[in-house]
Amino acid sequence: MLLILGSWLLLALVTTTLGWSAWRALADNRPAVLPLPLEVLSLAGVALLLVGLAPVSLVLPLGSGAVRGGLALLVTALLLGQRRALAAELRRWWAAPHPVAWWAGAGLLGLLLLALLLYQQGRSHNYDEQLYYLQTLHWLERFAVVPGLGNLHGRLAFNSHLFLGTAVFAIPTPTGTYYPLPTYLSVLLAAAAARGVARGIHADKAARTVSAGAALLLFGTYFYVFRSHLPSPAPDCALIIFLSFIFLLYSGFLGPYEVRGAAGRPRLLLLTLLSYVAVTIKLSALPILLLPLHGWWVAHRAAHVPTASGPANRVWPTLLGLGVVVFLPWLIRNLVLSGYPVYPLPGLPGLPVDWRMPPELVLIEQRLVTNIARDVLPAARYGPVETSWQQWLPRWWQYEAHNSPITTVLLVLAAVAPLVALWQAWRSAGLRKLSLSQPGWLSSWLVALAGGLFWFTLAPDYRFGAGFLLVLAFWPWLPLPLPRWLGTLMLTAVVVGTLQLMRDPVYGLRHPRPGAVAGLLWPTLPPLLPSRPVRLPGGQVVRVAVGELGPCGETPLPCTHAIVPGLEFRGNSLAEGFRVRPPAAQR
Repeated sequence: MLLILGSWLLLALVTTTLGWSAWRALADNRPAVLPLPLEVLSLAGVALLLVGLAPVSLVLPLGSGAVRGGLALLVTALLLGQRRALAAELRRWWAAPHPVAWWAGAGLLGLLLLALLLYQQGRSHNYDEQLYYLQTLHWLERFAVVPGLGNLHGRLAFNSHLFLGTAVFAIPTPTGTYYPLPTYLSVLLAAAAARGVARGIHADKAARTVSAGAALLLFGTYFYVFRSHLPSPAPDCALIIFLSFIFLLYSGFLGPYEVRGAAGRPRLLLLTLLSYVAVTIKLSALPILLLPLHGWWVAHRAAHVPTASGPANRVWPTLLGLGVVVFLPWLIRNLVLSGYPVYPLPGLPGLPVDWRMPPELVLIEQRLVTNIARDVLPAARYGPVETSWQQWLPRWWQYEAHNSPITTVLLVLAAVAPLVALWQAWRSAGLRKLSLSQPGWLSSWLVALAGGLFWFTLAPDYRFGAGFLLVLAFWPWLPLPLPRWLGTLMLTAVVVGTLQLMRDPVYGLRHPRPGAVAGLLWPTLPPLLPSRPVRLPGGQVVRVAVGELGPCGETPLPCTHAIVPGLEFRGNSLAEGFRVRPPAAQR
């Protein structure tokens, strides 16, 4: 636990420094720009870190002293160069009043952080962590991007930029490697939840709505559903955090989010950056790009923003320029890892290079993703994808209703949500308060609807679409008035539920298993899994996990679940990558 707490403090220092420095530079000479909450600044720092590490990963291993030392020097230089501004910010915070609502929020935050800490200390139940997350991170720590790595193991070509930042902050322990960044993102959402509750307690009765608990609702649902995945470096969980913050910001649930005029330009850039980075974390977030597009459209059409000349003409160059900075290294990494610009999409033209993955291998990975998401029987998961919804939808719905009732509840709420929106329009005597010409919950909800349809059509696994499903299910309810008694009842239910969920991990700490690592020092990490050495025709040795589609975990590199016929090294070292010889050359 001490290691977890220390890593959270380190991440808070690094990411908040990066985000705060960038925000100061953007808001310079713009006194009308409102400050951002610390958790948003820290998330912006994480996004900037991932963007900066992407080109670095093309030439350097992210676990090297050069990368970590360079990051330490950058953070130190930013702190020293802005020490007066930092001291002024600290004095301003210390002098600010801290009413009862603030202390209530601080108490709630302490409870949520304790719950996160207890579940982070335990062992992950995410199968993908052992299957390919840990192996991907070890490759990133020890090598620059490896050509044709997907030929060794198809999942190793899944290019999530979350892994870049996760690898930099890897911490070795006596029982394995600990990766604190993904769970730290959950800490940020917990901070936003506590801040929203404190704001709701402090608000006037007329201004108090359910939206004060929006972040708490997102965090509570996320924590309940994914609590067994929290210790794993899962991109699915990180994506939910990013999408939650994007929707909370644009809906105005974390405070006013004005995007018009010069004062709104920094907030638009922040929204665009977070949305772009969310897509590089997981491609299932692609529809979130509609939200910054809507924001720029709102800013462009505002009466006080020039439309023929001036700042508005710089909108598209800004969007394209930031897109090139974020997505070009992502595309290059895809091309190097698999030979394709977007993986696993074998229909796209690939590079004419020897490390390009055979199309049949890419097609297998694509089929696995879709068929597993649609709950196809294991025997048919490698077969063609069912194109008719009448074939897979009844089976998928029956499976979800039996094994994942939370998904069923979210889908039912999402189906009812349009009626709630129309009812709100009737209550407000028209559609004035539901205008699409401004940021707000309605525009966010419509983007979430597009994301939900995208998720449902391609790969309806609840992990891939939870960020959109939560907004679809809850957003139309949040502008409703919130009586104090109901708010108190809801907050009490959250506290009691959190304490109940903490019971099992507390019992595990009080009664540790024989031979278990002391939970007060470091988290419980997965054990080393069995594997066997296999020699390739070229004489090199590759370790193969035991069992069908067996996980490698932290087995020494290189490791795979099965060796593809024709697999060979491209050179004498692992850094030169892998390729698959054509069938004719294998004879």
